[in-house]
Amino acid sequence: MKANRTVNLRVRATPAKFARLFEIASACRFVWNWAVRENDADMQAHFLSQCSGGPGLPKPSTAFPALCRRFPHLRNVERPWLQAYAAHAVRYTLKRFDVAFKAFYDDVKQGRPRRMAPPKFHGKSHRLWVTFPDSFRIQGKWLYLSRIGWVRLSGSNQYAGATAKTVHLASEDGKRWYATISYEVELPDAEDNGLALGVDMNCGQVATSAGDIMDAPDVSRLEARRKRYQRRMARCVKGSNRRKVMRQRMAKAARAKRNVGRNWRHKASRALADSAGLVVVEDLAVAQMTRAAKGTKDAPGKNVRQKAGLNRSILATGWGDLRLMLEYKAAHVVAVDPRDTSRTCRACGHVDTGNRVTQADFECLACGHTGNADVNAALNILARGDGASGRRGAIPLGTPMTRQPQTSRLAAA
Repeated sequence: MKANRTVNLRVRATPAKFARLFEIASACRFVWNWAVRENDADMQAHFLSQCSGGPGLPKPSTAFPALCRRFPHLRNVERPWLQAYAAHAVRYTLKRFDVAFKAFYDDVKQGRPRRMAPPKFHGKSHRLWVTFPDSFRIQGKWLYLSRIGWVRLSGSNQYAGATAKTVHLASEDGKRWYATISYEVELPDAEDNGLALGVDMNCGQVATSAGDIMDAPDVSRLEARRKRYQRRMARCVKGSNRRKVMRQRMAKAARAKRNVGRNWRHKASRALADSAGLVVVEDLAVAQMTRAAKGTKDAPGKNVRQKAGLNRSILATGWGDLRLMLEYKAAHVVAVDPRDTSRTCRACGHVDTGNRVTQADFECLACGHTGNADVNAALNILARGDGASGRRGAIPLGTPMTRQPQTSRLAAA
């Protein structure tokens, strides 16, 4: 089975090559802003022509092929200085512009809450990036980029020797550059050991039907450090060198926090995928669950600060990222309806909000069954998924009866 896999490596190069990389990323930012400006002007002309009562101008297209037809005129006539950079890398910015607009329009057409805003201008402080769809070569620890030359890659590349499809380079602070290389690899099918496991995702932890609770790492110190640098940056004069330094430190703290959480999700998903062939998770609508509660000026929301803290906790745990990792690591992943999984007794099936005494304790008001509330929910998820998957022969991993659920024997495996 062929699949796309990515690896993130640190880029090492001379100051001259880093300066060249900065220039081409700035050119990509210019092309992005050009596309935003041209689309806004064309849309405004389209609406004005519709209001005039005449036949009207056609609605401008944001599709990649349509933008590519206009790119040669921009590169050769309007802005000839763009010829100094790799054409395919700069032009690929229009592909990202097309993808961003499609994501925005999909939500509008289907009536869903907007997950993404329409593409906007990127200022000089915006994150720098450039994508090479071709015009690159990889030889061991070395990467060749068109119009830049050879740069060294630092880090472990487990897909060395596979077919590289694209190279995406990005920098948050303008100093450290990272290359995300996409490979097309041949993967063996995941082995199905005939076992089934239910997974209940919570804020800061994951509970399984086997009785294990996998706690997310504590990143409060990294978050406090990021906020501290954010406050310092807010007090600095815009455009000053001190503000630039504080912004780099804030980006470094944010990157460290993000890496810690992603590393935990990779380890947790690998432990879950190795323990059972069928993993049952909740079909959570994370975008709707993390919507702001501030409301409007006429109808302000309630408990806005508490809801904002809950949203941060949900996003820090990374439910969607964890499910995505399980889908390509486990043999089978089934998503079930999450309603009432935390309020249903796994022993008798009684549903009541009073069954959950506290966040961690569960006591059924009908039969008196007690246990860990999250493990009880994971067992309910497993029961729903066993029938939804059509694999009723799968053997559920048993819940230990002699002890309370302990912190992650799966993570230690």
